[in-house]
Amino acid sequence: MMKKKMFALSLILLLVGIASPITCHAEHEDITHTSTQANENTGNSAFALSNNPVANIAGTLTSDTPEHFYFFSITETSRFYLAKINSDNSNYTATLYLYNKDSDEASPTKLSGTSGQLMPFNGLPVHDYILKISSTNNTYGQSYTLDINASNPSSDITKVHFLSDDLYAFVFETHSGDIYSNGHLLYNTATHNSPDLKWEKVNEFRWGSGYEQHTYSIFNVKVKKIGTLMHYSNKNISADYVIPIYCDIDTAFTDFYSYYQSGVNPVFKRSGIDETGRNTPRKLDSDDFEHGHEHVLIYDVTTSTVIDFLSVLYPNKGK
Repeated sequence: MMKKKMFALSLILLLVGIASPITCHAEHEDITHTSTQANENTGNSAFALSNNPVANIAGTLTSDTPEHFYFFSITETSRFYLAKINSDNSNYTATLYLYNKDSDEASPTKLSGTSGQLMPFNGLPVHDYILKISSTNNTYGQSYTLDINASNPSSDITKVHFLSDDLYAFVFETHSGDIYSNGHLLYNTATHNSPDLKWEKVNEFRWGSGYEQHTYSIFNVKVKKIGTLMHYSNKNISADYVIPIYCDIDTAFTDFYSYYQSGVNPVFKRSGIDETGRNTPRKLDSDDFEHGHEHVLIYDVTTSTVIDFLSVLYPNKGK
């Protein structure tokens, strides 16, 4: 425990710059949406982000609100921090501060950047922070966007698979083979195991005297590979950032159908037979991959959930 505390302290000392601390008087407006507008017309200049935030924020500095302050906290463990400001005003600057809630003071760190500059730090310690937006030459009136992603744990990164321009999607691989997406472990490349990936779809129709229900589910996923970060949409589903995740042999699958109709002679049917005529629950085997068939989970990076399943085993894909 002492070693962890000393390591965190050394990181904090590494971060802190030489400028004097500022007093914040931190009454701030909560920003509950991950993509939002910092509205200068309200007179607010301080805003609260979620813990370990992933956010895209738009705002405008004015002579009345020449600085914007974004409060957030790093919790549980140190994080891989990414931030970037974009503006037509090249004098707009984003600077990270360590914030002390007890004294209501903030000390500037060495993490600072102007428009278009990426500000990364692998190992941002557990602490309270402020990200200040200001103009170095007191010119105002231009809008800006602030992108921040502090969702992933600090890691020994060996490969960045995807990093979107707005920093909203960050997927990387560690030395141990773990692949993370915005703070969530997708799978391990050595074991191909995915502890959290799962999907279920329940198609149900009820009427006064009965019902019909069809449930599909994928669990205990074995991952073959992941595809390219992409936009995904169909009749009922749309997502800006998804990753196709290809299931491998031994992934578990269930197809369960039930039907009930009351009456003098009630009818009840149930079946676990899938589209290939085999009983479920079962594990995918080599027969499921014949003729080039793939079984693909569509993973939404933004919500960290599987939103669709593309497979001959699921005829209602996209619905």
